[in-house]
Amino acid sequence: LVAGELSAFPVWFSHTTTWTRIGFYVGTGSGSATEKVRLGLYANGADNLPGALIEDFGEASLQSTGEVELTISRELSANTLYWIAVITNDPGTTTQVNLTTGSNITAPSTGWAIGYSSFAEIGDAADGLMWYRTFSYAALPNPFGTPDGIQFSNIPYIWLRKV
Repeated sequence: LVAGELSAFPVWFSHTTTWTRIGFYVGTGSGSATEKVRLGLYANGADNLPGALIEDFGEASLQSTGEVELTISRELSANTLYWIAVITNDPGTTTQVNLTTGSNITAPSTGWAIGYSSFAEIGDAADGLMWYRTFSYAALPNPFGTPDGIQFSNIPYIWLRKV
């Protein structure tokens, strides 16, 4: 992830489910309580791009290494396209957020790893689709806005789970 870029990637589920956690893994902590990640959810727009903000889940610290989760309560409907959004204010010089390579990738056994084209690729660079746009770190905008570009590799590794 790049500081100052709001990114979103599509998710879709075949069953309606209420998710209670959203998380990621920090490979190397920043050591600074001011470096954070913000996660959220967007509806699919009429142009099949991220549209209206459904929910800003809030922010999490990048200070320490390990699994980081936010408590949420969000029902996602079956057969509906959503967009998971993520932005960081971390300059990326020390912190590996949402690792897409290496041996540090972990996920709860009760969760769904999203942002990857298959579980078989865990530990390798991810393939998928992620739109991004320039945005200064703050509460998530509504709507997402016009993307500056698209990325097809190294998609963030974020999970949803219910407990």
